[in-house]
Parts: sequence; structure tokens; C-alpha cells
Amino acid sequence: MTKDVILAKVDTESKNGGALFPRPVIEEYLSSDRCKTRLHDKVMLGSLTHQYRYGAEETEGFGMDDRMLSRGIILFCFTNLWLDGDNLMATIEIFDDYDEYSEAQVGDIKQLLRLLNHNVNVPISIVTDAEWNKDETEMTYLYDIIGGDITLNPAFTGAKVLA
Repeated sequence: MTKDVILAKVDTESKNGGALFPRPVIEEYLSSDRCKTRLHDKVMLGSLTHQYRYGAEETEGFGMDDRMLSRGIILFCFTNLWLDGDNLMATIEIFDDYDEYSEAQVGDIKQLLRLLNHNVNVPISIVTDAEWNKDETEMTYLYDIIGGDITLNPAFTGAKVLA
């Protein structure tokens, strides 16, 4: 199953500390080989919440976001990114085959699919690796979009999986 997603609004402050994604920074990233390679390799991954994204420095042997590979339930990957007006958009491929999940994980994928099947515009939060200005309110360089996670409190108003 694939769905389109609104990830963020460019040139608009987010709800978490007023972070701003300037259009030129996003446009440069979207045209970069880094972006094209990550999309081709399908390594922009998503899960439920940011629970396993952070804290890698507290776990010996894990790099940033690696805890998600070992402990998280990866539910989707990004397959396309583009700008539509002021919206940073994505297409996600949802991993919806129950046989690919452990018995304990099936409930999570069923919950996500249930919401999507009932046309719920499920909120999503973008995960980035970026440089910011000195007060961390404006992105100055985007290394990569790491992925996105389903959360009821996304950083950007209107960020959601479209029904």
C-alpha cells in the first residue's frame, strides 16, 4: 500500500521551538545525489513514535537511529519526495503484510492500517539530520531526511498521511 504524506511546510515555523525549513535548503536537498540515493535504497524509514530514534549515545555499539533497526517496528519507507506549493510531500510504501511481523508486532501494523482504511489523516513527524543557525530556529543545511514517524504531535501543523 502506498500513501502520500505532507511532511512539513517550507518557510513556516514548526510547533517545536519555531524550527524553519527554508525553501532553498529543501530544494537543494531534493535535487542532491544524497536524497536520490536514500530514496533509491529505501532507507528513509518510519515507525510509530520517535521512541527508538534517539539515545544511541547511551547504548554502546549503536549509531544514531540504529536502535530502531533492532527494537523498533519499521512500518514504512519513503519512495518519493517533492514540493507542492509550500508543502514538502512524500510517498510512503507501507509494509502491510502481516506475515512480515512477529506475532507481538502485528497489532501495531493492524492499528495503523485500521486508521488508514477508515480515512484517518494520521499525523506524521519528519526526522532530519541538519545544520541549524546558532539559535536553532532555521535550518541552514539538510544532510538527510532520515525518515518519519507516526505521532499524534508532529512538529509541523498539517503534517499527515493523506487518506
